Amino acid sequence: MKKLLQLLAIVSLTSSVVTGIVSYQSLKHLNKTSIKSEIKKNYIQSKLDASVQNKQMTDEQAIAALNSALNDVKGISSVQVDKPSAFAFEDKTYNVKVVLESDYKWDVDNFDGQFKVTANVGNYDKVIKQDIQSKLDASVQNKQMTDEQAIAALNSALNDVKGISSVQVDKPNTFAFEDKTYNVKVVLESDYKWDVDNFDGQFKVTANVKKITTIDQNELEKAFKSGILQEYNQKEAEEAILRVFNEKIDSKLTDPPLIEFKKIGTEEWDKEFEITIKIKLNQDEYKWASEFSGEFKIQTALNSTMMFYKVEGKNEILSKDFKETSIEDWEDIKITEIIEFGWYSNGQVCGIFFDDENNKSVSSIFSQYSQNIIFPEKLNKNITSLKYLFYNLTRVTNLRYISGWDTSNVTDMSYMFSEAWVFDQDISGWDTSNVTDMSNMFSNASAFNHNISGWDTSNVTDMSNMFNNAHMFDQDISKWDTSNVTDMSGMFRFAYIFNHDISGWDTSNVTDMSYMFSSARVFDQNISTKEIVKNGIKYKAWDTSNVTDMSSMFFDASEFNHNISGWDTSNVTDMSYMFSSAHMFDQDISKWNTSNVTDMTYMFSEAWVFDQDISGWDTSNVTDMSYMFFDAWAFDQNISTKEIVKNGIKYKAWDTSNVTDMSGMFSSALVFNQDISGWDTSNVTDMSGMFFDASAFNHDISGWDVKKVENYFGFYNDNGIWKKEWQPNFSKNN
Repeated sequence: MKKLLQLLAIVSLTSSVVTGIVSYQSLKHLNKTSIKSEIKKNYIQSKLDASVQNKQMTDEQAIAALNSALNDVKGISSVQVDKPSAFAFEDKTYNVKVVLESDYKWDVDNFDGQFKVTANVGNYDKVIKQDIQSKLDASVQNKQMTDEQAIAALNSALNDVKGISSVQVDKPNTFAFEDKTYNVKVVLESDYKWDVDNFDGQFKVTANVKKITTIDQNELEKAFKSGILQEYNQKEAEEAILRVFNEKIDSKLTDPPLIEFKKIGTEEWDKEFEITIKIKLNQDEYKWASEFSGEFKIQTALNSTMMFYKVEGKNEILSKDFKETSIEDWEDIKITEIIEFGWYSNGQVCGIFFDDENNKSVSSIFSQYSQNIIFPEKLNKNITSLKYLFYNLTRVTNLRYISGWDTSNVTDMSYMFSEAWVFDQDISGWDTSNVTDMSNMFSNASAFNHNISGWDTSNVTDMSNMFNNAHMFDQDISKWDTSNVTDMSGMFRFAYIFNHDISGWDTSNVTDMSYMFSSARVFDQNISTKEIVKNGIKYKAWDTSNVTDMSSMFFDASEFNHNISGWDTSNVTDMSYMFSSAHMFDQDISKWNTSNVTDMTYMFSEAWVFDQDISGWDTSNVTDMSYMFFDAWAFDQNISTKEIVKNGIKYKAWDTSNVTDMSGMFSSALVFNQDISGWDTSNVTDMSGMFFDASAFNHDISGWDVKKVENYFGFYNDNGIWKKEWQPNFSKNN
C-alpha cells in the first residue's frame, strides 16, 4: 500500500511537472507573438527616395544605392530591386520589394512590402581628356598666328566633338612671335563626363603667335599732311613723307612707298601739287584699319616761300625764296609788280621780318616801294595771315587790286595797315568772317576813312588799338558783331573825329577797355547798359561785367558825357586815369561796385565839372589814390568813411586802410571841403602835395595816423584858412 501511494505520488508529481512545462511553453509562445516590432512604411519609402533622388546616376548606380539604402535598418530580411528599361538621363521608376524578418511587421496592415522609387538615371558618355588636348594642340601648333587667329582656331577645334557644351579661351598678353599659353576651359554637356576623375575641364595650349599692327589710314594721311610743310620743295617734301612713313611703319618689314608729284596749274608761279603716295603693306605684319587700296592723294602747296615778281626795266617774271634771307637781301631789288606773294607754312605772308623774339620790332620789304607798285590780283587761298602786310607803307597811295581780294581764309589782320599814313581805299567787300585778330589794324593809318560797316566781325577776339591814331576815321560800324571780342583797349584812342553810334555792341566778353576812348575828343555816344533784341535774339549791350581794366578809358575824351550809371564794374581792378581830362563828364556813377579796384590814381584829375555822389563807394582794396581829384575844380562830395548797407550786405564806404599813396590827391581841388577826419591813413607813406592849392579845405584831420608817412613835402601851402592845429602832425616822423 505504501508503495502504491508512493507510486501515485510520483505519477502525480510527474503529471504536474509536465503540465507546468506545457503551460510555460504555451505562455512563451503567446508572449513572443505579442512583442513583434513594427517598421514604418513611410520611413522606408523616404530612405529609398533619398538614396537616388536629385542625383544623376546610371541604372547600376541607382540599383546599388537602393539595395544598400536600408542596410542600417533592423528587421530587413531582403531587398529586391527590379531594373526598368533605361535611356540616357530619364526619370525611371524602380519596383523595390522589401521583405521583413519574421519577428517584424509593417505599420500598415496588409502592406506587402512593395515600394516604387523614382530616380533620374542614364549612362554617361565619356570624353577622353587626352583626345581633347591633342585636338586643341593641333589647331594652333606649328603655325604663325595672331592672337585673334589662335583664339578662333581654339574655339572651333572641338566643333566636331560630341558632348562639348562650351569652350572659353582666355587671351594672354601678346608680343610679336612669342610662344604664348592659352587657358582653355571646356565644359561638357550634362550627360557626358571626363574619363579622368575630378578633372575640371581646364586645358593649357601653347601657340606661337604674332601681332599684326593695324594702320589707321586716316591718321596716317593726317600725319603726311602735317609733315609736309608748304615751304618745302619737292625733295624736302619727299624726305618728310619718308620720315612720317618710317615713324609709323618699320621699313625693314615693308617696302618704302612710291611717291609721285604732279603740279596743278600751268603758270610758272602756280604752287599747288598733287602728291600720290602708294604703300603696299606686308600683310604678315600690317593691315589697314578698313578696306583701303594703300594709295594716298594729298593736295598741297610747295615752294610757298617763293615770291614771283617783276622789277624795273624788265618784263620777265623773276622769283626769289624768302627762306634764310634777311631784310638786307631785298633792299636792292626794285620791285614794280608782285605776281604772287610768298607765305610760310603757318599762313603768314612773306616779306615781314621781325627783329626780336617778341615780334615787336618789324621791318617790311614792302615799305620801300614806290607808289606805282602793283600787288597781286588774287590773294592765294593758303595765306591766312596778313599781319603787318602794309605796315609803314607811307609812299603807296593806290594798292591796285586789293579791293577784290578773297580774304575768306584770313584769320589775322593785325597791324595790316599800321603806319600806312596815306592809305584810304575801298575794302568794304572783304570777307572777314574768319578773322580773329584785328588789333592795331588801322593804328596810325591817319588818312583811312572808308566804309567797312558790312564786315563780319563775329569771330574777332582782339580789337585792341584797332583805330588808334586813325585821325580821320568816322564810319558807321554800329552793326558789327563784337560778341567774341575780349580786348578793346585803345580801340578809339586818338580817333579824334570818331563819333558814331555803337550803342548796340555786345561787350559781354570784353575784359580790357583801358584807353578805349582816350583822346577820342568828340566821342559822345550812348554806351549805357541796355537790353537789345537783334534778329530775334535778346542780349545785353555794353555789358561790362567781365571787364577788369578801365584805366584811362575816357582820358582826354573831352566831350563825353553820357549815362553809364548801370555799368557793372564788379570785376574792375584798375580805374586809374579813367576820367582824367574828361572835361565834360558829370554823370551819376554812385552805384558802381568798386570793391575790387586797387588803383584810382588820377581817376578824376582835370575832370573839371564832375561833382557827383560817390559817397557809397567801396574802396577797401584801393592802394593808390594819388592825384585822384587833382584839378577836379567842381568836386565837393561826402567821401567820409561810413557804414553802408546795400542789398542786405554791410560794408564800410571809403575805407582807406590799404591806401599807401595819397600824394596830390586834392591838389588844386578848389572847392573840396568835406569831413574826412575818419579816414584810416595808417598805411599811407606818401602825402606830398595832398592838399596843395586846395584853397577851400578847412576840416580837422589832426587825428590822422601819419606814422608811416615818409614824404609830406608840399602837403599844404598856407592860405590862411586852414587852422594849423587841424593839420596832421608830421613832426613826430622826423
